Amino acid sequence: MSISSSNKEAAELPLMAEASLAITGMTCSSCSQTITSALESHGAVESCKINLIGETAHVRYDQEQLDTTEIINTVEDVGFGAEVIAVLEAQKSSTEQSVINAKFSLEGLTCSSCVSTVHEAVVAIPGVQ
Repeated sequence: MSISSSNKEAAELPLMAEASLAITGMTCSSCSQTITSALESHGAVESCKINLIGETAHVRYDQEQLDTTEIINTVEDVGFGAEVIAVLEAQKSSTEQSVINAKFSLEGLTCSSCVSTVHEAVVAIPGVQ
């Protein structure tokens, strides 16, 4: 699934991706601050938001300088576990359009009818291919 939009300035801007991570081992706000500081110290990370109760992190980063493996390694280096839940990556296309490939982990789909219903709803969104 791709979402596209015309953007002539795309070649000048960094390709920002967003990753959602499941984080394990956090017990307090100091833990979440340790992870935030470690990730934000990397120059390619624009922002990092930690949800201590939900045990998740949302990281916005320049995908030309950093990837999810490096993000996970950074979290693990400060003593916590991490697993990618979802990634939104921007890609340049040859026609000066920005294309974002999105991957989602869905729960509660019990049959092919559920899958079909979700697929039809998503492709009905303008710009989604």
